[in-house]
Formats: sequence, C-alpha cells, structure tokens
Amino acid sequence: MGITSATRVAVPISPRLIARSISVAAGTTTVWLVHCVALKLFDRRAALTAAFFLAVAALHVRDSHFGVPDVTATCLAVASFLWTCRFIASDRLRDLMISAAFAGAAASTKYNLALIAVPAILAIVTAGDGRSLVIREAARRIAAYAAIAAVAFCVGSPYVLVEWRVFAHGVSEISDHLRDGHLVASGPTWSVHFFSTLWYGLGWPLLLTGVGGLVSYFVKSHRA
Repeated sequence: MGITSATRVAVPISPRLIARSISVAAGTTTVWLVHCVALKLFDRRAALTAAFFLAVAALHVRDSHFGVPDVTATCLAVASFLWTCRFIASDRLRDLMISAAFAGAAASTKYNLALIAVPAILAIVTAGDGRSLVIREAARRIAAYAAIAAVAFCVGSPYVLVEWRVFAHGVSEISDHLRDGHLVASGPTWSVHFFSTLWYGLGWPLLLTGVGGLVSYFVKSHRA
C-alpha cells in the first residue's frame, strides 16, 4: 500500500547533511573564486589552469565532502582576497570594505585565516598606482577595514563577546598546541607543509607543477 499525503511523516534534515551541503557549496564556489582571482591577476589560461588544479586537488575534494570548517573558511578567505585584488585595480573603498567583511567571516570560521587581512593592509599602504598614501588616510582606511572585519567576526562568533575570557584562554591553548606541532607533523614549518600537508594534500604532480610555475613567475618578474 502506498503512503498517502495524510500518513507522511516529516523527517527533520540531519545536521550532518546541512554541514556537508555547506562544504560542497563552498568547495565548488572556491573553484570559481580562484578562477576569478587568477583572471584578475593574470589571464584566461592561467585562470582555467588554477581552477582545474584546485578542482582536482585531493585535500580540497576530500574535505568538500565532509562537514568540516576548512573548505568554508578557505572559500571566504579567497573571496576576501578577490575583493582586495579588485580594490587594487579600482581604489574603490566599497571593494575594500567587502574584502574586510569576508576576512572577518573567514577568521570567524577558522581563526588563523585572519592573516588574509595582510594583503589588504599592504594594498591600502600602496594604493593609488603605487604611490604611498598620506599616513593619516592610510591609517583611516586600515581602521575602517579592521572595524568591519571585527564586526563580521563577532556576527559569526557571538560567543566571543559573551565569554571573552574563555575565548582568550582557548586561543592561548591552541597557540601552545600549534607551537608544539601535530605529533608526527612536527619540525620546521616549511618542511612539514612541503613534505606532508601539500605533498599529500595536493599530490606531488600538482605541488611540483605549482612550485615550477611560482619560480617561473618570479624569474619573469625579475627580468621585467
């Protein structure tokens, strides 16, 4: 006997399904964002190559299946960097403020991604076709960027305001843990990331190709 509309039982959506759906959406969006960044900085061929490399990167593909914060945080960080690139090209404060909002959201998702604000700060200091801004104007823009990023961070992590002492203690514990290293993944940072995180996360073909492209870029830039 079929189930009629009167006998149907509403089954709540699993929180796990929601988390995994967010990761899938963020992982797919990040591929598009990487394409936009590369198109802004280089050309269409570089943009398609960069997007393809991310789409087949083992760690990105794996984590996009799971409800972990890493892929969503990366998506927000790349979005922040994209709008930083747009600010560099346009010098519009609107682009800078959008970058700040995404930076705060990225830091709220994963604290260490607050570092995505560094390129924006450098862009502020060197804004205007490479001419240094007046110190007062640069300071005003940096303060506005920090304020918007802080608001976005607190919106995503309101618990920080409610129990800020617990938050500060937790950050201290995380810092101590990272200082000691992750068990077998301990040692010099460059070697850990090259021979472990990136070697297995990207796969050695993508990693070595990426290193080769980076070296080629710096050589050509130096010659230019």
